[in-house]
Amino acid sequence: LLPAVIAELDENEVVSRKVIEILSHVNKVVCSQEGIAIPTGSLVKLLHNERTSLKARSFAFVYIEKGFMREEADKQLLLVPEILEGLSWFRSSDQHAQFRLAVVGLQNFSTSKLTQVGLSLEDFLKREEDKHCFIDFVRKFMLYQKPYNTQNENISPGLSLDLMQSLRIQDETYENTVQRKLALLNFLTEAGFSIDRSLDIFIIAACDPNEAVSGKGDRLLRQKCAIQNVKPLVDLESTEVINKLYSLFHGSVEENTPENLRQTPASLTLRLKILSCFIRSVKAANLFPWNVKTVFECLFSPTSNQRMRLAGMEFTVWVLQHASHEQLVLIG
Repeated sequence: LLPAVIAELDENEVVSRKVIEILSHVNKVVCSQEGIAIPTGSLVKLLHNERTSLKARSFAFVYIEKGFMREEADKQLLLVPEILEGLSWFRSSDQHAQFRLAVVGLQNFSTSKLTQVGLSLEDFLKREEDKHCFIDFVRKFMLYQKPYNTQNENISPGLSLDLMQSLRIQDETYENTVQRKLALLNFLTEAGFSIDRSLDIFIIAACDPNEAVSGKGDRLLRQKCAIQNVKPLVDLESTEVINKLYSLFHGSVEENTPENLRQTPASLTLRLKILSCFIRSVKAANLFPWNVKTVFECLFSPTSNQRMRLAGMEFTVWVLQHASHEQLVLIG
């Protein structure tokens, strides 16, 4: 009955007041008894129904989050396709809330597990807009390091304060965060996301402090992207690919960005890995003012080190050799 009751929430104040009274009683019972099952699947359907009011959606998600964390792992995985379906229609904060549940549901992902629960890869992310939202969230989650359910407000390199808060999962620990990152990498490769879309995620993973994640990232970079090859498998002349790497390298550069939204630059280790892509890309040498800003950041930033300065000198030479005459005029 819970989904049917929540569905009655609308602009009618009399009805809404009565519904909230009922939900208040339900909430006391649900919170006091962890063993009570919540109809998560029906609530997810209600959440994604275009006729559902904003007020009803807000209440539905409160119970979805509680119910989802009480489900068995197989049931969680079974719900992921429904949670991800049509997410591009939601506002950013609601997308992040549902993506967090999807990350939990995908924690034990494998193709054999999909078969076991009656799913296939074709059931996931059927719309291009949803794929775009998903890959963007995975990129942020791969950058996430800590806190692991502490009050520590450290900001992981590449993220902002708001993003740190939106990425935090109820039951997170160091161990399950690592497991979830590995599962997301498996899902990306099995689900057939393009290499151009996945490159920055593989680079981030290859620089993760955890050995299992960094090892997996390195293998994917070698096998799927082959950056070191004369002809890499990834398109390093794509403006979109290089712009994403520049953005990751520098973080937020606009001076008027609010402090809570300001994304910090990538870590030094990640910056060095990104530079190894730039010195193989003519496009990177020809994107002004990113090319100049990157050179100055490597050579003169107080946070730079000897390795960064050496890589910066190598990129400087690359820019001078491969930038067009028009670019060199702008640089001059």
